Amino acid sequence: MSDAVDRIIEQWAQERPELDPSGKAITGRIVRLANLMQRRFGAAFDQLGLSEGDYGLLVPLRRAGEPYELTPTALARTRMITSGGLTPALDRLEKRGWIERRPNPADRRGSLVRLTPAGVDLIDQAMALHATTELELVSSLSAKQRDRLASSLRELLLALEPE
Repeated sequence: MSDAVDRIIEQWAQERPELDPSGKAITGRIVRLANLMQRRFGAAFDQLGLSEGDYGLLVPLRRAGEPYELTPTALARTRMITSGGLTPALDRLEKRGWIERRPNPADRRGSLVRLTPAGVDLIDQAMALHATTELELVSSLSAKQRDRLASSLRELLLALEPE
């Protein structure tokens, strides 16, 4: 059985036979899987009126543990977003009642972003949907295949990500 990436590789083999397709076989599939996953996660979050971007800002707060708060700088680092891009996103989340901002007692010039109880409830629901969707996405693989794939992807990330 062949997939879309196999067909692309076959076409390139005709056009550029001197190119090694082994990188495309992996990276092409990773990109296609990422796009498919993003669509599935987006559909799951739509059920809650939540965007993927909002999820990406709320989940680090939940992951931080009680009191579910971070500085805007720490939050921006988790999303690789600038402070200019973060401010309107936080305004939107605050308007929806999912976060609140308060002065940072450790830094009079700074603030802290905290999940509200409604934000904790929302992100817990979203995380449950996310986990269910993740399992659905890998359900065609056996436990052994999942472990091997996770291990190979970990090795690739360790080789590519800065420490």
